[in-house]
Amino acid sequence: MLINLGLKDHQIINYKEKDLIGNILKANKDQPFDIGIDLVGNYMAEVTAEVLKINGTYVDVTALVTKDAHEILFNKGALMMNISNYTYSMVKKYDYYQNSLKEIKN
Repeated sequence: MLINLGLKDHQIINYKEKDLIGNILKANKDQPFDIGIDLVGNYMAEVTAEVLKINGTYVDVTALVTKDAHEILFNKGALMMNISNYTYSMVKKYDYYQNSLKEIKN
């Protein structure tokens, strides 16, 4: 499915392998990322923060950012976006939530 979306074989990383951060950067031609979207939190928040460029954008969908990840993001001057728009679905405003997800996708 990922290859059908346009990813190359070398861009698909097994998160259980050693040197996850190095492998992620290697898949991006050893360049940090402009945007990191954290869908897991905890340790992956730290990984996402590490591979982000200075003044990059960190999108948090979990509210599980660790203290270490927060420090890395602060030191990099990262813009942090907290995506909690799912709350609109609780009051049945699905269009707001849908538009937010479309913007993230774009």
